[in-house]
Formats: sequence, structure tokens, C-alpha cells
Amino acid sequence: MRRHKVLLIQVCYLAALVATTAGQAGAGQLAKARTAARGSESAPKPQAEPSSGKLDNARQAARPPRSEHHDDLRRPSHGHAAPYCGAWSFAGAGLWSIPRHTTCIIEQPTIVQAAPAPAAWAPAPQQPITPELRRTFARFPHAGDQGFADLQPVGFAKPWLGAVRFEIGSDLDGLSRSGLGVQLEGSLGWALDFKYDTYRESLPGGGYDELRIADVNAMYRVVETERSLIRVGMGVNFLGDAVETDTGVNFTIKADFAPWRPVVVSTELDMGTVGHAETLHGAATVGVMTDRLELFGGYDYRRVGEAELQGPMLGLRIWF
Repeated sequence: MRRHKVLLIQVCYLAALVATTAGQAGAGQLAKARTAARGSESAPKPQAEPSSGKLDNARQAARPPRSEHHDDLRRPSHGHAAPYCGAWSFAGAGLWSIPRHTTCIIEQPTIVQAAPAPAAWAPAPQQPITPELRRTFARFPHAGDQGFADLQPVGFAKPWLGAVRFEIGSDLDGLSRSGLGVQLEGSLGWALDFKYDTYRESLPGGGYDELRIADVNAMYRVVETERSLIRVGMGVNFLGDAVETDTGVNFTIKADFAPWRPVVVSTELDMGTVGHAETLHGAATVGVMTDRLELFGGYDYRRVGEAELQGPMLGLRIWF
């Protein structure tokens, strides 16, 4: 294929050379015609170059002057034949094709843009929320590390502390006692206390005698610490049997202490009247907590007028 292109180029060159030789006689007329078409007649007549031919003249007539081109220097085609037989020049014995316009194809690298890997989702760190704590009653003594008190979040605070107790006692000389007590106090300091005792005595001649003594008191907590609760108040005393019931005024002081786990110490003192007699009552107990149950033992003393009712006791108290 390459040989055919070279042969075609040589044939074109020989044809141009023959045409140039044959038309030298008329080269002046064509130059005149060209001058008349392109400029004034007063311009000097250009002398046709011996090597210019018809094709070159036609090319010059169709194309603008070479000074308007970007560059007069043309690179050889490196063996690639142009699609026309024009613009030939000599370089020694070699024959090169100088195309007027050169098309360069530059391969651009293929750029593959990979999608970024999705970032792993992680939840935003949350600031720890410290709930507001409030000092309140423990569920029962020693439920926490602060005896009767505990720290709980707002909304979970316990606004009361209560206890129910059952007890039995004896003077070991024919007198026995059974008692029931209820106590309830709130976070504002107010408290209610109720105590009911039944005494039963065996008589020397046979049979038995029975007497019921009770008191109801309204109290206020005057001392409140983690290990101690002290209340003072007043209320009403009752003394009754199968015949009638007598009443009177009562003044009371009650205290509970939680010195160390699981011990609870309780005391109370009552002074007042019932009917026409003065009355005095005192009791002290020491208990051991098992969850919310307290097993306790102690001593109870009561005097009504000149009669004394006393003796050791055992009991069970349920805190809530």
C-alpha cells in the first residue's frame, strides 16, 4: 500500500513538471490575469517562478497569502499520505508531503471516579444526664447507707415513713400485756401515733381481770438526721373496761435511732392524765432489721395513780 502511494506521488509530480514546461510561453498571460484580478494594473508584474505551475497558481488563487497562516513551517507526514497531491517540496533527493492542516489525535487517559465509601454511621455521643437527687425517707431503716434517710431522683422520693408493731409482755407475776401500735409521718414533719394495750391479770381467788389503755397523738418532728428522728406532740389518753371509759390529756416524746446496721433503738415517754389520775408511761427497745422487719425486745413501764404495770417485752415491727 505504501509503494502505491509513493508511485502515485511521483506520477503527480511528473504531470506537474510536464504542464509547467508546456505552459512557460503563456505564463505571462496568466500572471497578467492574476494581477488584474487581485490588484491595480500599475503594480509591477510579478515574474512567475520557473517551478510554479498551474496547480500552484490555482492553489495560490484559492488560498490566502501564506503570511496569514499561523506557521509556514510544516512537519513531514512521516509516511502518512495526504488525501490530495499538493504542496510538494524537495529536500535533496527526497520527496516529502507537507499537508497544510495536520490533525493530531491525543488519547486521553480514562478517568474512573469511584464513589466514596459510605461512612459508617455511629450515634452521636450523648452527654450523661445526672438526675437531680433529693434527700428523702428510706424505704425502711438501713435500706441505704444513711439510716432513715436516702437520696432518690426527683419523682421517686418517698414522702412518708411508717411502721406497725405487735408486742407482748409480762411482769412474770400473773400480769400479761398484748399491744398494737401504728405510726405514720410525712416529709413535712407531721406524724400520727396510735397505741392500744390490753392488760390481763390472773386473780388469786380464780378468774381474771382485764383493762384496756390507749392513746392517740399528733406529733411534729423536731430533730431529723440520717441516724435519728425525734418527735414531740400531744393527744388523748383512754382507759376503759366493761363498765366505762375514762379519758385525759397526754404529752408525748418519741425517738428512733439507727446507730449502725442493722440495729434500731426506740424510746418513748408519755405524761398526762386519765380520769382523775395522773399517768406516766415509758418504754425502750432494741431491734435488729431483717429487710423491712424488725425483731425487738425491751422493757415497758406504766403507772396510773399508784398502780404500776411493768415488765419485759418482745415484739415485731414492720416498716413501710
